[in-house]
Amino acid sequence: RQGRSNVVILGGRNRAEIETCLDSIRAHTWVAYDVVIVGQEVDEDTANWLNELAEEENIRCYNAPSGVNTAKAINEGLVRANGLFVALVNTATRVTPNWLGRSQWWLSKNPEFGVVFPDVVPVAEVDQAAPARRTTDWGRSTALNRLDPHCLVMGRGVLDRVGGMNITLGADGYEFDDFSLRVECAGYGSHRIHD
Repeated sequence: RQGRSNVVILGGRNRAEIETCLDSIRAHTWVAYDVVIVGQEVDEDTANWLNELAEEENIRCYNAPSGVNTAKAINEGLVRANGLFVALVNTATRVTPNWLGRSQWWLSKNPEFGVVFPDVVPVAEVDQAAPARRTTDWGRSTALNRLDPHCLVMGRGVLDRVGGMNITLGADGYEFDDFSLRVECAGYGSHRIHD
């Protein structure tokens, strides 16, 4: 662990969407991290590319077999994550500058925060919008009662206490509602961070 975070990239079905998300993370993550990529029903070319990526030191890949639901795929990523902080990032998400460092700062400063959600913006606005937001929204957060499945960060202690996603809830996103309730029942809050 040694202070590193794990970024679990979820939901990739083809190389282009995984690679675009990974490029965003590489460009805007300024703290030590490892990557876990969870592909879902990827084509052969993407599977070969993921195998090549897995040879890199800070990237681990898992290709979920056909028919595995989202919650199970997320859990496969979580069991491969061993960092002090764990981020779940959907492949449709583009992160903003220093998203993970700020998330770690918020979680360290506020132990009652179980999960934080960094602001993510449309792809075309990532580089322009983030600096302006940091200037106007520095130090501001908003409590939430439901997890945002696009990008979230939690501390290892929260994950160890709450556990992974409930795999019995089907394919309608209810696993995030269930996880939200378990985070709350464990005494933590969920917060959108605006800087």
